Amino acid sequence: TCHCASGHSVCHRETGVCSSGGCTAGWEGSNCQTPCTAGAFGPDCAGTCNCARGGSVCDIRTGVCSSGGCEAGWEEDDCQTACTAGEFGPGCTGTCHCASGGSVCDIRTGVCSDGLCAAGWEGSNCQTACVLGKFGPDCAGTCHCASGHSVCHRETGVCSSGGCTAGWEGSNCQTPCTAGAFGPDCAGTCNCARGGSVCDIRTGVCSSGGCEAGWEGNDCQTPCSPGEFGPDCSGTCYCASGGSVCNTETGVCSSGECEAGWEGSDCQTECSGSYGPDCTTPCGHCYGGQTCDSIGGTCPTGDPMCEAGYHGAKCDQECSDAYGPDCPTPCGHCYGGQTCDSIGGTCPTGDPMCEAGYHGAKCDQECSDAYGPDCPTPCGHCYGGQTCDKVDGTCPTGGDHVCAAG
Repeated sequence: TCHCASGHSVCHRETGVCSSGGCTAGWEGSNCQTPCTAGAFGPDCAGTCNCARGGSVCDIRTGVCSSGGCEAGWEEDDCQTACTAGEFGPGCTGTCHCASGGSVCDIRTGVCSDGLCAAGWEGSNCQTACVLGKFGPDCAGTCHCASGHSVCHRETGVCSSGGCTAGWEGSNCQTPCTAGAFGPDCAGTCNCARGGSVCDIRTGVCSSGGCEAGWEGNDCQTPCSPGEFGPDCSGTCYCASGGSVCNTETGVCSSGECEAGWEGSDCQTECSGSYGPDCTTPCGHCYGGQTCDSIGGTCPTGDPMCEAGYHGAKCDQECSDAYGPDCPTPCGHCYGGQTCDSIGGTCPTGDPMCEAGYHGAKCDQECSDAYGPDCPTPCGHCYGGQTCDKVDGTCPTGGDHVCAAG
């Protein structure tokens, strides 16, 4: 039987050789009597079969695969159409996921010639979708969504709801918090004494140095309560108007003065040698130069408590008609009712210095065998050697005789 592509008219009746046009589909050889071998088809068997199950299922005339479809890289009924860019595999049913596009995708395997997968995919041929928590080219990115991995877009990393987890910000939550910020979406402000560099971007906890002035707590997010101030709120306010007027950072009182016992711009300096609000009142004369109580001004208890010439709880009252530490000793008989020296008890100098009947620097010594102011005049000759009156010098009466013989 002749198998000439141009018809029987060109078939030599003796040899079967086709004078022109070659062999009809499915045949080859010098006289077109040899059927195509498995894997070849068409006129002169010039076509190559692309059947997934091999040449045995390939129609030698049309190339159509009787079963199993096309092998990887080919499509259409006769499996003679190569996959278009972006497709691969048997029947070109696979979709390429190459970062550089379909042009670098192997139409048989899907492997990307540049080795890079498009966002959302990974694997040797970029056919494995990113697992939860991963995104981007080759799934190299890590999701940071506050609501969990399920809301993370596997291509972009954008969180569909809930914002970013602590320590991250940005449209796709891939930007770590800058120094000084922390928490979800980096919305928290760090309050570390040593600056933002020691602040944990997730928790706000300061790795060293504690909290800056005005803040306390494990994460330094709790403002000082009224009456406290400074780093870690370790300072105590001493404002006369109460803690509400105390600056939580500096301790400076916004109104009023310092409470009793304290002074200074921030009321942190304890009184020394003075007492009361703003330490405006000097201490009294406490014994031995001791310092008085900085709040009420009282001197330390003791015996004595005050320096000579002073008495009272604050030792700020001068002796009156008395002298010495705590003023325990009454003044002597100073002339004209004058007051003695409050420290040593001496009477004011003068002539005379003492009242009649007394002498000595303190005018506390009675006259002996003398009388008058300062006892300048010796007694007369009183009977029986008796002493005269120390004031006016008269001898004692009441006996038969007042004066001695003579």
